[in-house]
Amino acid sequence: MRSGLALPPSDQLYHLIEGLMNIQLATEIHHIRAETFVFIPAGLAHRNWNEGPGDETHLEMMIPAPAPMAPLTIMVDSPDDVPAADRTDRDGYTRRVDRAQLSEPLRGLRAQPLSGPGSASLHAVVYYAEINAGRPAPTSTNSTSTTWYWMVNSPSRSHWKSMLSRPASWWSCLPPFRIASTTPVP
Repeated sequence: MRSGLALPPSDQLYHLIEGLMNIQLATEIHHIRAETFVFIPAGLAHRNWNEGPGDETHLEMMIPAPAPMAPLTIMVDSPDDVPAADRTDRDGYTRRVDRAQLSEPLRGLRAQPLSGPGSASLHAVVYYAEINAGRPAPTSTNSTSTTWYWMVNSPSRSHWKSMLSRPASWWSCLPPFRIASTTPVP
């Protein structure tokens, strides 16, 4: 595990695509696996690491996008070292996709909210969604929002995730990260 904690100027959202991840949100440590969403509000000291076995891959977003040439994070030694002006009163959290909690807002579309109103996220709404084979994705969106989709294929179904935010200039999307295990695999 690396030393120090990252202090983001923007909300960070992770979606663990494959593998295992350890994540520290302030003083709480979570051990998560694929299909888990992580919300880190701006001003919450955190770190993540991979003890294996194997690599992990996650998608990471910062919302709103940091200003051009601005640092993506500053490092602190502990949550107590976060400057008072930069501290948040919002909690970070992890939320695993739970297929038993999927609702069906449209025929053939099942969804679970992962972030949005009431969840500490001020800038983004995130859903996990599944669409029946042979069905098109819904085409109606809120005209004041930007919608981004990413596909994760599995042998039995196609999954799409959507993230909504406004305005479009708030977006900064990085490609999925692949992080190698930090401990030897037996």
